[in-house]
Amino acid sequence: MGTVHVIKSVKIYLYSGDHNPPHIHAIYAEHEILLEVKSGEIIRGYLPKTQLQEVAEWLDSPDVKKVLVEAFHKLNPQLRH
Repeated sequence: MGTVHVIKSVKIYLYSGDHNPPHIHAIYAEHEILLEVKSGEIIRGYLPKTQLQEVAEWLDSPDVKKVLVEAFHKLNPQLRH
């Protein structure tokens, strides 16, 4: 799917052929982090504090979470529970 959202200079991606749990890839400069959509927990990676906080605040919205989980499962239907 590619870029689903941009927060200032942080690009948010969803990919097909990915793995559970539903998650986003947030990329800023040379940094990348994977965040679980439902909990907002870091799966792996690193973002500078300011950018991580901006992404976390955006991801905190129930509406955003719902849209992202639906999009993740549309791209990865084999992972739907």
